[in-house]
Amino acid sequence: MTLRVDAIGPFMLLDPRGRDVAPRGMKARALLVLLCVAPGLKRTRAWLQAKLWSDRAPAQAAGSLRSALSEIRCALGEHRDVLSATRTDVCLDGGRLQVRYDWPAGTDEQDVEPFEGIEVNDPAFEDYIRDLRVRVRERSRKAGPPRVSTARRAASRRSVVVIEQEIGGAPFSAVAASLLQDRVCAALRDVGGIEVLLDGTGASAGGASPIEHARLRIKAIASDNEVFTSCHVDRPASGRWVWSDSVVTAVHPEALRASSELSRLTSVAVDELLRCVSDADADQDAGPRAWLLARSARGLTFELDRASLIEAERRLIRAHDLEPRGQYLAWCAFIRNLAFFVHRDDGFLRRDLETPQLLSEAVRAAPADPLVLSIAAHLEYVREGDLRTALRMVRRSVEIDGGDPLGWAMLSNVQVANGDAIEGYRSARKAVDLTTRARTCFFFEHFACMAATALLDYDAATTHARMALRYRPDFVSTRRYQVALAMQRGDAAELHAAIGAMRASEPGFRPAALLDPDYPATTMRRLPLIDAVH
Repeated sequence: MTLRVDAIGPFMLLDPRGRDVAPRGMKARALLVLLCVAPGLKRTRAWLQAKLWSDRAPAQAAGSLRSALSEIRCALGEHRDVLSATRTDVCLDGGRLQVRYDWPAGTDEQDVEPFEGIEVNDPAFEDYIRDLRVRVRERSRKAGPPRVSTARRAASRRSVVVIEQEIGGAPFSAVAASLLQDRVCAALRDVGGIEVLLDGTGASAGGASPIEHARLRIKAIASDNEVFTSCHVDRPASGRWVWSDSVVTAVHPEALRASSELSRLTSVAVDELLRCVSDADADQDAGPRAWLLARSARGLTFELDRASLIEAERRLIRAHDLEPRGQYLAWCAFIRNLAFFVHRDDGFLRRDLETPQLLSEAVRAAPADPLVLSIAAHLEYVREGDLRTALRMVRRSVEIDGGDPLGWAMLSNVQVANGDAIEGYRSARKAVDLTTRARTCFFFEHFACMAATALLDYDAATTHARMALRYRPDFVSTRRYQVALAMQRGDAAELHAAIGAMRASEPGFRPAALLDPDYPATTMRRLPLIDAVH
């Protein structure tokens, strides 16, 4: 009796009756992937621990590996003997397990990804799986991916985006270009209704070429110390240039993966491609139009004024009407929460929408969406709900999408609430790093201010508060911390200035308001800093 794993497409471990017997836990699933592609289906325990638990002490990593092996055996049930382990090695039985590298019938190369859905928030694993996916694609290309018929292409209304690469210099140029390309492809897949063709692979079986709505050219040139990466978007039909930008990063793989500048470049490239698609084809799938509306709503949210929040909510509801998505409803709930903290009132938003209703529907519609998870975790914390549940949700969020600063900011707050101020501050700094030079950086500096306050590092907290207010002097959430921090440090001049600025937004403001349980300073009242106000 043979089990089967398909290397191309969503990860599943199928038994002879076609049932998926793969474990549910992501680390256990990732462990299976590492064994399936290993020489002889065998790896040492030390090697596996270094890939999946690189940030843990050896004893803790060894214990985590044992737990993952137990989870796999439990999921395999009657097939548990396929997996065996000694004191030094772990292996799969090659006589009872088949790993297939052929492409699913009727798919284009960009319809599927090798070991789709396997993501672990560990730098060592992320580097390995990224390189593995490249190798699997190359191996599968040699066998030739199945072509999609001309008739099927003609019948499809999917918009077409072409991505081309140009690399030069040191080998890391290819790593940078592939990382950016993979991120863009993942974002476009998430939007839906878009076909991505790589480097001219779009000719149909009959020789005809699909109509290209947008083209992205990625250029990466590496020296010994730096990688120059640029993006250029144009409209193929007219040859008209639309947008271009570039960044310079260090050559180390971890620096490339963690680069906030590369994340920003990816995000803007996706937006520009979607604008091209939206402008080029009025009959396109609703997904790109809805996505653009939602992205613009996110930008409006951080303008903070009432008119912008009202318009952001309107655009999100319109996006949801075009294409129902849980994350659009979750962001509506986030807007209502933000309105209360900034304006102490959310009554100016739509009265037929309630935060619990929005969030419940969002989680029901998209229980694994990282944005939904992070916002749900934040609101669970704000409402003084189950902090363990909140921590589990937001950790899952950053495991799925480590490039979204909002997830790291929400994780920071929940970590602090769970008593881990050190990790909370690290998470907040990650959010700040991801938004360097972005218009929204003030918002994430505020979270770093709160986390530093929890660490009792009031100098660092004051620095973050000043940075946030430098970008957004009217951000009252940070002003409230500035008041309390000035009182704690006995800085009369800064206290006077902070109270004056608060009264411009809240006439009659007095520091004693921070003690009111109904006043929007939930996190502050949980921290020792509040004693300075007393």
